[in-house]
Amino acid sequence: MPKTLIRFGRSVERLVGSDVHPGEWHLVLLFFLNLFLLLTAYYVLKVIREPLILMGGGAVSRSYARGLQAGLLFAVIPAYSWLANRVEPARLVKWIYGVFVVCLVAFYALGQVGVSIGFAFFVWLGIFSTLSIAQFWSLANDIMTESEGKRLFPIIAAGGTVGGILGAQITSSCCWPRGCSPRAWRSRTRATVPASATASGCRTVRRKRVTHGVASRCWWPTST
Repeated sequence: MPKTLIRFGRSVERLVGSDVHPGEWHLVLLFFLNLFLLLTAYYVLKVIREPLILMGGGAVSRSYARGLQAGLLFAVIPAYSWLANRVEPARLVKWIYGVFVVCLVAFYALGQVGVSIGFAFFVWLGIFSTLSIAQFWSLANDIMTESEGKRLFPIIAAGGTVGGILGAQITSSCCWPRGCSPRAWRSRTRATVPASATASGCRTVRRKRVTHGVASRCWWPTST
């Protein structure tokens, strides 16, 4: 490995608190890149799913989609555990990612012919995020020993952090159809909600203690 890359790697190690031994960089980079691409793809799709379901069914549809997503996970997770105990991990990873890719292509094809995919896409993406991340860390845990995991997991997890940031930036800058960018959505929201109503709502939140917790929960970002 070139000396420049070695120095860069050591700097990253110190930054995230990892300790990569000689001969481990190949494995670390593979896992780092895997998680980086996985989180980049997820955050691209996560930003896209919101206008799809809101334009197709509104906030009520979104609430129903979250409920269905939670219900399906109760069935999907035990089924995945059953498969994981009977199928070789490397083969299971290929199957699961293959199914996700086929589903994504199917959503694109259905969207191109005018089929409303917002609700189904919202539910599918929640299941994809849960299974794919769980599968990634399960595979890493199978391949690495406990001592290796303590040393290497921090730098691997940094790949997910960088991927999440990049995915959100990519989507906000170039993946929105005309009239559906974040700035356009914010403009529409400001145009439809009078300033007096917003100010009145803020005063109500300040006066009533019970609304403080509700307001803070609404601002807390969701994970899926």
